[in-house]
Amino acid sequence: MEFLLLVRQYESAIMHPAQELALVKLTFEYLASGQDPRIKSVYPFVGERAAALLIEAASPEELQESVMSLPFFPLVKVETHVTTTARSELDVIGKVEQRIAEWTQGGAAG
Repeated sequence: MEFLLLVRQYESAIMHPAQELALVKLTFEYLASGQDPRIKSVYPFVGERAAALLIEAASPEELQESVMSLPFFPLVKVETHVTTTARSELDVIGKVEQRIAEWTQGGAAG
């Protein structure tokens, strides 16, 4: 499964600014190194203390392990979204259309 994570640094400081900056730097060095193959893409937001990460994990527990291993984890709030593909979404839409057609035909006949 792929997960899109939106991470935002808390507005109020949790520790001394120099310590926070050191953790953020360490995190981006870690992300740039590619040490965690589950992290597929990283998109820092320009002018914000935020980023989007695309992570591939087999389970929510594996995702949690990956996220908690990031040095800046204590400094950020994380919003998680499960992603899919356009092809998968089209398949789901087709099934929904089929169900609606069945309901409509069943309602018209009854």
